[in-house]
Amino acid sequence: MIVPRIDYIHSPDADPLESWRPQFADQFEILLELSIGDEKNDGDNIFSCVVATPKGVLQHMRHREFVIYDKAIILVQFYDWNAIRTHLEHLVASCSARTWRDVLGLLRRYFQYEYDDCHHPNDVN
Repeated sequence: MIVPRIDYIHSPDADPLESWRPQFADQFEILLELSIGDEKNDGDNIFSCVVATPKGVLQHMRHREFVIYDKAIILVQFYDWNAIRTHLEHLVASCSARTWRDVLGLLRRYFQYEYDDCHHPNDVN
């Protein structure tokens, strides 16, 4: 059984991420990039998602087109980095499977995959 794990989380919106705090805990939106791998394989794959509050999404809607997101968003009530990270770790670990290809298929249910728009040998159809 392959158990995926998060090796690193980065955000182009907040650096360093661990010390970032939104202006309002109940109104934020942040893009996260997760480097996910497992103990058996060298190298990681990059997945991304947006973490936001409903108020943060509404604020974002005022500045965007009709459809904002159609995949890879995690809605929370307020900003709590430890709770968000713990949720992400559990979510990623829950995508365990017999093969890395199957793990990728499960992870892609929740996250945008770095190779979603191009052909890659590990790509899941």
